[in-house]
Amino acid sequence: MKIYKPTYQDKTTGETRQTECYYLRYRGRRFPLHVTDKRAAENKARDLMTTLALGYDPAKQEKARTEPIVLLIDAYYDSLQATAGDRQRTLIRQRLTKVFNSVGITTITGFTTEAVQGWMNKVKIARRTKHHYRTAIRSFGTWLAASGRLPRSPVDDLEPIRNIESDRKRVRRALTQEEFDALVAAAESSLRRYCKLTGPQRAMLYQLAAGTGLRRSEVASLLPSSFALVPEGQEGVSTVTVEAAYTKNKTRAVQPLPPSLVPLLREYLRGMPERPLWPVGQRLTGAMVAGDLEEAGIPLVVSGRCFDFHSLRGQYATRLVRAGVGLAVAQKLMRHSTPTLTANVYTHLNLGDLGAAVAGL
Repeated sequence: MKIYKPTYQDKTTGETRQTECYYLRYRGRRFPLHVTDKRAAENKARDLMTTLALGYDPAKQEKARTEPIVLLIDAYYDSLQATAGDRQRTLIRQRLTKVFNSVGITTITGFTTEAVQGWMNKVKIARRTKHHYRTAIRSFGTWLAASGRLPRSPVDDLEPIRNIESDRKRVRRALTQEEFDALVAAAESSLRRYCKLTGPQRAMLYQLAAGTGLRRSEVASLLPSSFALVPEGQEGVSTVTVEAAYTKNKTRAVQPLPPSLVPLLREYLRGMPERPLWPVGQRLTGAMVAGDLEEAGIPLVVSGRCFDFHSLRGQYATRLVRAGVGLAVAQKLMRHSTPTLTANVYTHLNLGDLGAAVAGL
C-alpha cells in the first residue's frame, strides 16, 4: 500500500507544492482519499483497497452519489427486463418511486435503512403490500451494490414484515367436487356472455384452470398449438405449454393434463384457428365467475372466504391433496418457490376432507 501527497506546480508563482490531501496508488492508478491526516488516510486506503479488490469502481460510486435517484430507478427497471415481466417491473418502479418521494430521497446518499424503515413503520398499508415494498427496496439496494454504484447495499438491515398471512384482505376457498361440477354445468348451459366468452368456452376454461393450476395471464396466452395431446388409443402424457414470456417466474412451463380432460380438449380444439383461445388477461374475470356461481346457485362467499378466478388455482392444489399427491410433487406442479406457499395458502381443505382423512383410523 502506498499513500502519498502528489506534487503540482502553482500557476501563479511557479513553485512546486504538495497537495493537502493524501492519495492512494493502487494497480497503476491513483485514488483521492480526501483526508489530510496520515493515519486517517492509511485507514481509508485499506478500506478502499478492499473495495477495489471486490471489483468496485470508486469513480463510478462517486458519480452515482450525485446522480438523481429517478435515473437510477430507470436503470434498475431496464436491468429487470430479462427476469421480470412488464407489469412486475412497472409495479417495482412505482413502489420505489412512491417510497423515495414520500421520504424525500433524491440521491443514494439519502437511501438509508433509517430513512426507509421510518416510512415502513408509519405507512398504513396491508402487511402483504408492505412486504412487497420491502422486497422491491432490498432488491434495488442489492442491484446498486452489484452494479458497482455502492460498496454494499444500504438497506440489508430492513426489518422483516411479520404475520403477513394474518392480514390477508382476500381469503379464498375451494369448491367441493359437487359444487365445481355444478359451476361447469351452469356455464355450459348459460346463454350469457362474460369476458366475451360463451358459456361452453367458460366451462372449458374452468376445467382447464382447475386441472392445471394455470394463472389468468397464462391461460390468456394459450393457442391451439400450446397443447400436445396424445392421439386417441395411444399411451403417454398430454401437456399444455406456457411460454416464458407469460409465466410469473419467466420460465417456460410444461404442465401435464389430467387424462379426464384430454378428450374434452381434443373435441374443443378441433378446427380452432391459431389465436388465443381464452383472451381474458385484462378482463374482469371475477364478475364472470360470480355470474356463473349465481346461475349454479353457489354462494360467492362462505365463512368470509370467496371464490374468484384465481381460486381455480387453489382448486387445483386442493384436488392434488385430495388425490393423495405428496406436498413436494404438489409444489412442483404448482410451480411454487416453497412448499409452505402450496400448503398454507393454496390448499383449502374443509371438514369433510379432514373427516375422510381420519375415517380409517
